[in-house]
Amino acid sequence: MTHLRIRTAAGQSHRRAGRRWTDEPQIVAIADLSPAEAEALRADKRLFVEAVEPAPEAKARKSKAPADPASASTTPPEEGKGGD
Repeated sequence: MTHLRIRTAAGQSHRRAGRRWTDEPQIVAIADLSPAEAEALRADKRLFVEAVEPAPEAKARKSKAPADPASASTTPPEEGKGGD
């Protein structure tokens, strides 16, 4: 697994590894944590920590290149409407 899904109990918040965790699950890349931070998060009994893979759509969003306006297709004007 490459990521951790981390949350607290409902209505709670808690600070660990330099971040504030709430009951709203947050997905964090394990690579973004030091080994000590990852271990501290897993060991903290006030946090629910689950190893996960990011959702396929999240991977796709990260890998897509920004849209190039020059390559956008244009629709030609309808015949008989406009300019001529």
